Amino acid sequence: HIIEMKTHSEKSFKSLEKDGVQKSKPQHFTQMQVYMHLQQIDRAYYIAVNKNTDALYGERVKYDKSYAENTLAKAARIIASDRPLEKLNDDPSWYECKLCDHHAICHGEQVPAVNCRTCLHASAVDHGQWHCARFNLVIPEHNQRVGCQAHLFIPDLIKSFAEVIDSGEYWIRYRLKKSGECFITGEAPEQFKSGELRAVEDKTLLTDHHIHTLRTTFNAQLVEDAA
Repeated sequence: HIIEMKTHSEKSFKSLEKDGVQKSKPQHFTQMQVYMHLQQIDRAYYIAVNKNTDALYGERVKYDKSYAENTLAKAARIIASDRPLEKLNDDPSWYECKLCDHHAICHGEQVPAVNCRTCLHASAVDHGQWHCARFNLVIPEHNQRVGCQAHLFIPDLIKSFAEVIDSGEYWIRYRLKKSGECFITGEAPEQFKSGELRAVEDKTLLTDHHIHTLRTTFNAQLVEDAA
């Protein structure tokens, strides 16, 4: 057997006792199906502990080949997608969204990390590798984690505060949703690098003419506060 052990709150434990693991905890059921599929084992045993009382619940789960294969196919579609999936909920106050580590990116103005996985030029290819269309090469793992100066965000990753109005081969013009003013990201000196988008909390700075004057005069860039 594949053994899966989880702890539960009182409410979750009672739901498990009433409805079983597949209905009450589909994510746990899915984990076991994938484990069984990859290990070529046709039985799993689910052990749950009530954190309040130490009560135990056990359930045998049989391998479902179709369910496991569909799950892995779904994972492959997600990994290879060239754009983020739809939000879980459009309401930023939705309880699952409020508990998510990426709430500020999905619903606010925080910008994701700058790396090859968030870059418009990169895409997943065979055997778990990533390819850069900008420089036409397979990207080494170390480089994937840090990106480069040619990085351009996948526009959907910052659509919570900006929308694309024009683009070229190596640049994108955005309009801020709040102010309606525009800024350009790209490789040219006068264009903002992806790291600069991440550095500023107040995105109106991207359209401030004083900021543009300082950047041009001193060949400067906006950087994150080290503190």
